[in-house]
Amino acid sequence: MEKKYKISDVAKIFNISRQTLIYYDKINLFKPEYKNEENNYRYYSDNQLYDLYFILALKEGGFSLKEIENYYESTSNNCGEKFLNEKILEIDKQILKLKNLKTLILKKQMELKNILDEKDTEPKVEFQNKNYLFNLKVNNIQGVTEAIKKLDEIKKQKKIGNEFYITSLRKEDILSKNFYKINTVGILLNEEDKKLFLEKYEVIEPNLYGIIYHKDIYDNIHLTYEKLLKFIEKNDYIVIGSSLEKVNGISFKLKEGIGGIIKIMIPIKKNPLH
Repeated sequence: MEKKYKISDVAKIFNISRQTLIYYDKINLFKPEYKNEENNYRYYSDNQLYDLYFILALKEGGFSLKEIENYYESTSNNCGEKFLNEKILEIDKQILKLKNLKTLILKKQMELKNILDEKDTEPKVEFQNKNYLFNLKVNNIQGVTEAIKKLDEIKKQKKIGNEFYITSLRKEDILSKNFYKINTVGILLNEEDKKLFLEKYEVIEPNLYGIIYHKDIYDNIHLTYEKLLKFIEKNDYIVIGSSLEKVNGISFKLKEGIGGIIKIMIPIKKNPLH
């Protein structure tokens, strides 16, 4: 004999309220299969529990009760299959969206860990190999934001996966301590990427660089530049060109303001006068 379940039994099994089941009954979405004519008690069957599980799963997946009603009211297998196919596609989109969100959060988490780590905050000298840059000229801070938007469009069009941006300061601005006058914003190109730009890129020849990581609010970047310049002078080097600032666009709300990690690289050579 098939087991029958009272409304309170089903509510307990699925950890939902009696009011929810009463409402589903009222809108003809999920009605008790049996009715005792003597006491007017209504009961659900074993098979109905599978239907309720599916209804609740769809609801948890973000589908409206109206959509679920339409599925159960469909008069043909084709309509039901079409509904399920559409829901599968919607779920796949949600999964992709959540995966992308997880990737972004993991990057943010790693960057926050790095910004709290004092590693690389001391200046050093490194040799850098040849690089290729596609640059956009900017005139002010507002121009930087506009340039990054254009570069994002270019990267999307040309299918370039590099997530870093390279800002630069001219040599004369560095030496005059005008550390916020950004001259260009660009992206690094590899050997394959540079073929997409028809020679419209800048070649950065191999050279020695004074290098330091800025891990602070952006308003304090002048302090990091000054620290690097003192290191360069102390170690008998001179500045010979524009600086390169490698940034990934991930910012944080720090105690004193907005900040992030910027790798500052200034091309140098030994002072010929010493």
